[in-house]
Amino acid sequence: MSRTAQLPPGTYSEPAAERAFLGYYLETTGDRADLRAEVLALDLDLFTVPKHRTVATAMQQIAATGDPVNVTTVEHRLHTASANVTQADLHALVSQAAVTPGSYRRVLVDYQGRRRVDSILRVSLNSLTHGEPPADVARATAAACTATRPTTSEVVSTFRPLRAFLDEPEDAVDWIVEGLLPAGGLSLFAAKPKVGKSTLLRYLAHCVGSGRPFLGRTVTQGTVLYVSLEERRKDVRAHFRRLAAHDANDPPVHVHVGPVPGTPTGTSREAIRRHRLAWLRDEIDRFRPTLVEIDTWGRFLNVKDGNDYAETTDATEPLITLARTTGAHFAFSHHAKKGVAPEDMIDALLGSTAIAGSVDTVLVESRQRDNLRSITTNQRVGDEIDPPGLVLLLDKDAGTLSLGASLADTRMDTLIARIITCLVTHPWQSERTLRDEVPGCDSNLSKALREAMRRGQVCQDGGGKKGDPHVYAAASETRAYKAKEQQREEKAERAKEAKEANQPDVQFSDSRLSGSLASNLWEPTE
Repeated sequence: MSRTAQLPPGTYSEPAAERAFLGYYLETTGDRADLRAEVLALDLDLFTVPKHRTVATAMQQIAATGDPVNVTTVEHRLHTASANVTQADLHALVSQAAVTPGSYRRVLVDYQGRRRVDSILRVSLNSLTHGEPPADVARATAAACTATRPTTSEVVSTFRPLRAFLDEPEDAVDWIVEGLLPAGGLSLFAAKPKVGKSTLLRYLAHCVGSGRPFLGRTVTQGTVLYVSLEERRKDVRAHFRRLAAHDANDPPVHVHVGPVPGTPTGTSREAIRRHRLAWLRDEIDRFRPTLVEIDTWGRFLNVKDGNDYAETTDATEPLITLARTTGAHFAFSHHAKKGVAPEDMIDALLGSTAIAGSVDTVLVESRQRDNLRSITTNQRVGDEIDPPGLVLLLDKDAGTLSLGASLADTRMDTLIARIITCLVTHPWQSERTLRDEVPGCDSNLSKALREAMRRGQVCQDGGGKKGDPHVYAAASETRAYKAKEQQREEKAERAKEAKEANQPDVQFSDSRLSGSLASNLWEPTE
């Protein structure tokens, strides 16, 4: 279906904005409970074109019954009511539907506000023109202000009877990353400074843009907006260059590094936040992304006190609305606290618990003392990374990331590799000697030796007692030694057989010797 181009900000006419705004809900709502609730909450006073108001009223009536809201159901409702709206009118609305309704909603609210102000001013000016006393002018103005507010009877209730609510079809979850990041949701990628959360975000952007799996999970390919407010351009460029080196096609990833343009100075934090959100809405309307990444949450929202529950809730609410209305997933990097174990997922995040409570998925990346990185998730929906704390492996040349084994298994594999390296150089070492030779073995050496023998990587010899301890050698070296010994033994055996085969038989040519031997033979007597 062809769709008219999105109008650039500032050029909307009111009827065009109404068509785009109303067309979005007519085309998109269907069975979605969240959009039906938005339809029920629509202010009919936003629509000045009579046909548009008629269509919006029909959509609200259908949504109130729990039925799907689409062209077919709306047409049937209007036909039943003998409304002066044709099927062609409905399809015209859909053909001009907005991809995201946010900008159009703001325009309609702005026009609505202007109409109300004009109405109030006309009443006030009319009173002044007729020379009414100031007290009467004030009363008339107050009455006009009250008259311009929508009454309770004009608003359709969004409450549903429990039985009707329970009978609603379950909303299917659309995933940007299967089982991890839902469409229209939010996530936090948290870690202490310099652990790698920005690297993980950029790799996610590359995967979604190119359609490659992310940490072993399928993705919905689409446009990505990557916003970095605190990193250096050269670092961001270097990582994306490594990621793009193996792609034949140019993935639709759009990068912004640095301050938000036009950010006001010398003003309140709230004004700065409003400016950044307006800028982000306009860019989303322009690019229609599947994924929006912002590095970092705190820097973008510019809250004064991240521990203030009310302030962080108010700051995050517009982002939740933006994600729900656009269908894009918003992924934020966020700092983790020092001195808090990553297993304490929510407490590990810097700031109020409202931050974690506002998102669907929390991913915490941590660096261990042995420099291993691990990742753990806490999710409202989907499938958490299981088991928690899988090792995150970085390919420094390609810039890609993948999941490895658990921390315990990875450490065991590393220790066994060190043991084998030592035994290749110096075979048949005792456990006591290995403890001095292998770095980082601590108390796990015995366990590692047993596991290596179970895998057939290490061989054991010796009596295991005082004066005759168990000694160990790499199985590969032992097998090679045994193979050479077997080859030498087989060669010696073949040489012996060949020598015996070539030796001449003994012949008694001396008749005297033969007679002497014959006379000394023992013969039995009868």
